Amino acid sequence: MVNKIRIGLFIKPLLLLIAVVAGVLVWYFYFNKTDKEMIKEQLYQFRSNASKYAGEGMAQGMLKCKALERLFDKTCHVNINVDMFTGSFSPEEVSSKAMFCRNHCDSAVIDFHNIKITIEGDNAEAILTASLDGSSKNGKRFNEYRELTISMKKIEGKWLIYNIDIHQILEK
Repeated sequence: MVNKIRIGLFIKPLLLLIAVVAGVLVWYFYFNKTDKEMIKEQLYQFRSNASKYAGEGMAQGMLKCKALERLFDKTCHVNINVDMFTGSFSPEEVSSKAMFCRNHCDSAVIDFHNIKITIEGDNAEAILTASLDGSSKNGKRFNEYRELTISMKKIEGKWLIYNIDIHQILEK
């Protein structure tokens, strides 16, 4: 009887210690992310929500466009060589423009390559190559590459996009 009490006194603290260590490990590996990891996650979320895959319905498109709003600051400046898409936009306007583009495509898949991130305090810049592959509603295929410079700032622990410069890649 005495041995069972001594073992019980030893096991309970041991189980508590194991639970605490497991909790710390889970926190460290899943919630303790570096700024670069958080920025990459935002970029991948942007890529995923902006892409339209073949067979996606209207409801799924609306949800993805609505999710885009959470990735942008109150005002985002976009610089591209298309007047309709150049200017300063609210997150809701960005979402609306994304929906407009989705409605004109059967598919439009965006992918990011060669991501280089620089961070200075609460500001960051990601320079990357983006590919856009898909087809329009009239069946025309497209496969284009652009260089993007995406500027972000950290607001309340989240990296939000406030500027996007899109440049055509010069061919040799």
